[in-house]
Amino acid sequence: MRALVLVSTLAVLLAMLDMPWSYYRLLRVVLCLTGVVGFVAARRAGLETWMWFHGVAAVLYNPVLPVELGEKALWTVLNLVTVVGGWRSLAAFQAVEHAERGRA
Repeated sequence: MRALVLVSTLAVLLAMLDMPWSYYRLLRVVLCLTGVVGFVAARRAGLETWMWFHGVAAVLYNPVLPVELGEKALWTVLNLVTVVGGWRSLAAFQAVEHAERGRA
């Protein structure tokens, strides 16, 4: 999960530049994949809030039935929120993992 969040972060930072249309399609795939993996990880960890966050991200960025919001500025804000949420969810996953190790 950490590697996907890192790749997503780098991809979103590159998306702030003037990139070709095909790059933004690839960005959707990367962010959707991160959302799906995050959803599964949150479900396994029992983190319902993060499960919802990643589920919504997976739907928002899905490349099969794309959500069209128009303006790049709006997508940039959503992309940044998604990346920040990804990093925060990683911290939550690590906290659960640490607590589980402490019980063992």
